[in-house]
Formats: sequence, structure tokens, C-alpha cells
Amino acid sequence: LTEEHVVVLTRYAPSLAFSFDQDEAGQRALKRAMEMTRFADLTISAIALTGAKDPDELIKKDSDRWREIATHPIPIVDYYYQHVMSRYPDTIAAEDKKRITQELLPVIAGIGDTIERAHWISRLARDLGVQERYMLDALRKTTTITTPPQKSAGKDEDKGEILVSKEQLLLGVTIVHPRYADRVARYMVEED
Repeated sequence: LTEEHVVVLTRYAPSLAFSFDQDEAGQRALKRAMEMTRFADLTISAIALTGAKDPDELIKKDSDRWREIATHPIPIVDYYYQHVMSRYPDTIAAEDKKRITQELLPVIAGIGDTIERAHWISRLARDLGVQERYMLDALRKTTTITTPPQKSAGKDEDKGEILVSKEQLLLGVTIVHPRYADRVARYMVEED
């Protein structure tokens, strides 16, 4: 999947369902697909395979089962969340909670819709048995702003991503546009 594929796909369909292999490479592909499509005007979901290591195996084994699950894809963040949580026991140790949040918070931070992001923060806090305010605090520390990928001049290594914290972005805007400094200051408290 490339940026160009995503652009082309948005011309043909309002939604896209991925089907990933169940191995580690498939899960890396899942994360990459979420990153590649986060700015696309598409509804992204995943087809949850059960009883097979990849779509090809399931189609050969039970094509009716494939048709059934392919018509009911799962929203991609939900799919990824379930995958991460399934690797840990019901009683989650503190170190596991840390690993889970390190894996899930960047994905949650990348969700553009505030209501959906709030849903996932609330669910993660509940599932880990942590107060939501601590989860929000952890989210603030991991939140980054990612610009949509830019076309590179033939350089594969240049993805056009610039990662900055919210604080750096705000500071940068007020430095570049000092006329907004007073307006920004009105919304800040001493703690900020």
C-alpha cells in the first residue's frame, strides 16, 4: 500500500476494508495501513480472520466463511485494539499496562474526531483499571501532530512527516504570527 494507492482508492469507494495476515508482519502492515490512510477521506475497517493464517488460506478452506466475514468488517481502530489486548491475560500487570498504553495511545492520539478519541480513552482506562484522568495525562504526553504526507521529489526516505508536540506547534504559530500571541494568551492559564 502506497500513498498513491490511497489517493486512487478514494476516487472509487467511500470505504476500504483490509484483510491482514495473522502473523507479526501482518500486524505491522495493519499499523502501516492505519498511518497511510489516517488523512484519507475513507472509512477504514479490517476483516477479522479466524481459523486461517491469511485470506488466501481461508478462501481456499471455506469461501462461504470468507464471504460472511468480508461483509462485516470491523472498524480498524477496534480491530487493532482487540489485537493488542488479546496478547495480555485478563489480570494485567503494571508493566503490561505500560506496554499496552505505549502501543495504543499513539493510535488513539491519531484519531481526528474528539468524540471517537474520548471513547477510546475511556475504554482503555476502563479495560486497564486506570482512572481516566491518568490516561488523558498520558495521552497529552504522547500526542503529536502529523502533517499529511507531501509528494517527495523522488526520495523514498522522505515521507513528508513532521512530528511536533502541541506545545511546539502553538509556540511555532505564535512566533511566526505574533499578531495571534494575545489571542493565544487569553486561553492559557499559568500552568500552561
